[in-house]
Amino acid sequence: MEVANTVRSLECEQTRDIEHKTRSHEGMKPPAPIDRGPGAIPDVLCLYSVVGLHAITVPFEPRRMRPQICAMVAALLGAGVDPQRSVPFKQLDARVHAELAWLLGCVTAIGWLNCVTQYKQMPQVTRMESGLGLLAYLELMVADILVFRATHVPEGSDRQQHLELARMVPATTTQRPLRARAGTVRGLPKPFFAVERTREADELSRITSLREPIKKMSKSDHLTDSADEIRKKIMKATTDAVDGIAAVTSRSVDALTAEYATAQTSAFKRSVADGVIARVGPMGERVQLFAADPTYIDQVQATGVAQASEIAEATTKDVKAAMGM
Repeated sequence: MEVANTVRSLECEQTRDIEHKTRSHEGMKPPAPIDRGPGAIPDVLCLYSVVGLHAITVPFEPRRMRPQICAMVAALLGAGVDPQRSVPFKQLDARVHAELAWLLGCVTAIGWLNCVTQYKQMPQVTRMESGLGLLAYLELMVADILVFRATHVPEGSDRQQHLELARMVPATTTQRPLRARAGTVRGLPKPFFAVERTREADELSRITSLREPIKKMSKSDHLTDSADEIRKKIMKATTDAVDGIAAVTSRSVDALTAEYATAQTSAFKRSVADGVIARVGPMGERVQLFAADPTYIDQVQATGVAQASEIAEATTKDVKAAMGM
């Protein structure tokens, strides 16, 4: 059975509304695999983009770019993104991203971009040999947030500086005069650019490595890992608190603490592995199912691009008006 038929039997008859007051936007850069499961949030318009423009800011293989982008769209669908409730799309096809990044870049101080921690920590030779895209990477990320008037952005703690700039850019450009025909930038509506942080986001802002918890999760941990691969990785992982197993089993931390108070580490890890396999296994199967139907993936992302572009073009139009264009 084709993926399209499988999905239709499960879809809710629920339409998407671009007038949602609350919007969440999350971008994922290929070729990194999806290593966690995004999903729809009730009463929130969730947009999920595969950010190809970000991917080309570093060395890449052109022949692999399209397959990697399609694989990420399949992973989004398999991880639980419902096209009837959310907006999955390819950033490269929503062209106003780049346009807004340029507009904002013209009124953003280069000193801000040079002060970004991740950029400063790169070796000098890397910065000297890289293209403009690497320096302007942050500006493109800011455009991603602002172009959809996102109120919520799921992001890790290592990107907090980026979100701060997303808050600062519109506020600062309303005060910074442009000595050009465009005149003074003013009138950017604050509600369009409000990016809020929540307690839940802070608690889940960093998914750590299985082997070295002080580091970020490895890009080699995939949703499509087999049950044996998942079990082996968890059995070798650093033993942590019970929060992890509570998350995948939906049981309370107190109940799990009492149950495993006298258990051996190996027994605890086996239970964690069982819980992860039960949660992740079906996702991996769905990812493979979607990946086998590229026609359906193209249909989904085409619909998503149309709706994402409608929002983005309205925002860019307002920004141009504010800049006197």
